[in-house]
Amino acid sequence: MKKVLFIASAALLLASCNKDEVSVNPTTLSFEEFAATQQVSVDANVPWTATSSSEFVTVSPSSGTGIMPVSISVTDNYGDARTAQVTFTAGDATATLEVSQNAVVPGFTAFKHEYTESYEGLVGTVVFTTRQTWSIESDPEVTFSQTSGTGGTDITVTYTTVPGKPDGESVYHVTFKTPNEAREELFIVPKACETLGGYDYPVAKMPDGSWWFVEPLHYIPSGYTVSDNPADNNSHIWYPYTTDGTTTTAKKDEATINKNGYLYDMYAVLNVSKIDGSNAASFEGAQGICPEGWHVPTRADYLALCGNSNKSTTESTAPVDENAVFFDKNMNSGSIAKFNAGGWNFVASGNRQKTGFTATGIYAKNAVAAANTEIASFAGQPALTYVATSTYYKENSTNLQFFALMSTFTTSYKGKLSLAYMHCENGAQLRCVKNK
Repeated sequence: MKKVLFIASAALLLASCNKDEVSVNPTTLSFEEFAATQQVSVDANVPWTATSSSEFVTVSPSSGTGIMPVSISVTDNYGDARTAQVTFTAGDATATLEVSQNAVVPGFTAFKHEYTESYEGLVGTVVFTTRQTWSIESDPEVTFSQTSGTGGTDITVTYTTVPGKPDGESVYHVTFKTPNEAREELFIVPKACETLGGYDYPVAKMPDGSWWFVEPLHYIPSGYTVSDNPADNNSHIWYPYTTDGTTTTAKKDEATINKNGYLYDMYAVLNVSKIDGSNAASFEGAQGICPEGWHVPTRADYLALCGNSNKSTTESTAPVDENAVFFDKNMNSGSIAKFNAGGWNFVASGNRQKTGFTATGIYAKNAVAAANTEIASFAGQPALTYVATSTYYKENSTNLQFFALMSTFTTSYKGKLSLAYMHCENGAQLRCVKNK
């Protein structure tokens, strides 16, 4: 009897020693939304393997024997909170590790937009951080190096002002979006002004790609003073004025000056003390009193816009260019309405008129009749406006002339702009055009 009991006890002991066992410590892991790795310890008395219930969790190594460290890794989470189970199997035994990962924090963080303070060929950078997929919606004038993606990034943005629109009017709307409707809005206002004499002059890009001041100059160069007397030959710069067709009145208020500009003779325009037949042709395309990088428009600059000019001394006929930006076939020249629709912003500054060296300077008195303009706001304003160019025409004993853009208001031409001749001592409006 004692021998039988011993054999039974030995069989039970052997069965106990051969039992499959596996354990994992800890039994739970928690991760933030970012990709990361943590370790657990696996202990098994027989070889084991590991399987994950989800692809976002990987195990390394995925099999082993005995006691060993095991790395548990998760990928970036771009959505809701998620869980998975890792099952360690050793023979008939199993152990389970519960893995959880936090949801992504929705939306954008560290979102900022930086761009260059220029107006031609603008380039900027948008910097943001997100754990989600994202996309961009924007106006067509704005382009991006990347319009969608996953996760935070720095992207390049380029944009240009719309032709004909000065500073503050070319406003672009951009929306950054994520799947949970998080949004970041950008309103991009490219700079479109050029500073001269402490004043920001609005500028605009014309349809032909040229850049122009879209306000007349009201800058006073060093050494000059402004006169309210058009007969004053020593000033070279005169105040703008109003007219009722008979009487003219100089206007010295800031609003009128900023709108209509001063009236400059060619000495002030070019900022020189001498103009005669020996040097007049040398000023073609000169900077004059325009800011650096800009110049006093040439006849060619204006001809590209208006398409009509009096002939030069070397031409047998007056040139007409029907492909000019603001050419109007009915007027066979430029149209003020088209100039202004395109953003050039013609204003009727008038003219300090002087027909020759010995003539007395006067403000041109004619006013625009309501019947002679397609644009009601011009009625009652000075009818004859000259805008200076740097292109010399010719000299004789009583006169020295440059080309100038000239306005015409008649029953036939209700707001025409063409290139004519102007005495060098006339007081004219001045614009600047950007160097190419």
